[in-house]
Amino acid sequence: MRDFLVDEVRRLDILPHSGVLVTGVSGGPDSLALLHVLHRLQNETGYRLHAATLDHGLRGQAGADDVRFVVEVCEAWGIPVSSGAVDASALAREWRKGIEEAARLARYRFLAAVAAETGAAHVAVGHHADDQAETVLMHIIRGAGLRGLGSMTMRSPLPGDPRYTLLRPFLNVTRAQIEAYCRDHGLRPRHDLTNEDTTLFRNRLRHEVLPLLRQLNPQVTRVLGQLGDVAAVDNAYLEAALHAGVLPHVQRDGPALVIPRDIFTQLHPAMQRRLIAWAAAELIDDPRKEAGYVPIVTAVQVAVHGVTGARAELPGGIQLRVAYDKLIIGPADYAPQLLTPLLPENARIDVVIPGMTPIGDGWRLFASETPPADRQAAARLHIPIGARVALRTRRPGDRFAPLGMAGHRQKIKAWMIDRKVPLEIRDRVPLLEVDGQIAAILFGDRWPIGQQFAVGDMTDRIVYFWADKAFS
Repeated sequence: MRDFLVDEVRRLDILPHSGVLVTGVSGGPDSLALLHVLHRLQNETGYRLHAATLDHGLRGQAGADDVRFVVEVCEAWGIPVSSGAVDASALAREWRKGIEEAARLARYRFLAAVAAETGAAHVAVGHHADDQAETVLMHIIRGAGLRGLGSMTMRSPLPGDPRYTLLRPFLNVTRAQIEAYCRDHGLRPRHDLTNEDTTLFRNRLRHEVLPLLRQLNPQVTRVLGQLGDVAAVDNAYLEAALHAGVLPHVQRDGPALVIPRDIFTQLHPAMQRRLIAWAAAELIDDPRKEAGYVPIVTAVQVAVHGVTGARAELPGGIQLRVAYDKLIIGPADYAPQLLTPLLPENARIDVVIPGMTPIGDGWRLFASETPPADRQAAARLHIPIGARVALRTRRPGDRFAPLGMAGHRQKIKAWMIDRKVPLEIRDRVPLLEVDGQIAAILFGDRWPIGQQFAVGDMTDRIVYFWADKAFS
């Protein structure tokens, strides 16, 4: 058993056969044993080993002593080493993450920097089977779904920088086997006393919960690792299906995502939930506000069964809204970025004829007694000479008689519902008013016009209207 770790890593055959291999070393048993194994396998495998050690700034002099220990070991073994230091507490505040997560991300960022500096394509770390079991159990207790249960893998993109490949050669090896290897080879690793602090969640699992579980099942470490592996494989399949078959139907509209409702309702509930979770993660700018089980399930129910205008709250000020044939996921104050002019609510603007009238947000209304030379007019209307013409938003009880409906008067509200005008913009759609009567609705490529303003054989004055937006 003396060389079990060497034989196990050799059997896996995941190490590069050329170039530089960076390995992270904290000085603890796991990373020191990995450094020793990789040093032994270096010549027969063909890579050039380079160590990297980081002081996270969380343990004062002890952290600095760990770095000095690693540097001295590497010098004694003839291994080039890079060292660094960060303030993980400050990074946690800056990145709005917990201290442990900030330290983890800082560590991977440091490893990526060392890889870039040395020209390495691979980075090895000492995660082992007990780390795997602890991680899976921690996610179960915190209420993770399939994605969260997914375990670490032997080979994966380096978190934060997928240009580099992260290797975990010890993932099938237990902590006890690593500690035995250290004893057998006279390695004297550093011991982080904070690993004994059971007020920390992971340490309590390690020292109190997992020993109890082993009384019920001595193979609990292996079982949890297998659960994580099954979840990781299933999650990878579902994630690939999401990206290949579903996300091509999702459109970005400014700060929001728009999903065709008929596509969504045809999806399996597992994919519906996954899509909502993906959308929330895309839009929530605070990484601490992750969408959990209840808001995701509620959002799916609203998306499938809700009437137009129904809403479901997601974390971070994000909402899911039902809009006729679409689902909109975005900020609560989001308005669709339509290529149509909009007015502020309760606005009224006098229209210049002939000439250009600024509408707002870069939009301009043009009115001319001759057809535009470079486009088709959105509407041509009979406008009596001397008539008062204005743009305004709708009012309660507004009606107009659309052309083609034999003079039948229809409420503006009903017209907007029939034409599926998004609820969020109905109070901002411009109405063209002539002497107090609604002559046209500025919506769509060709504006609907009122019967009494239609151009006929006896029309003595025709005015052509169109709108465009001046993009800066």
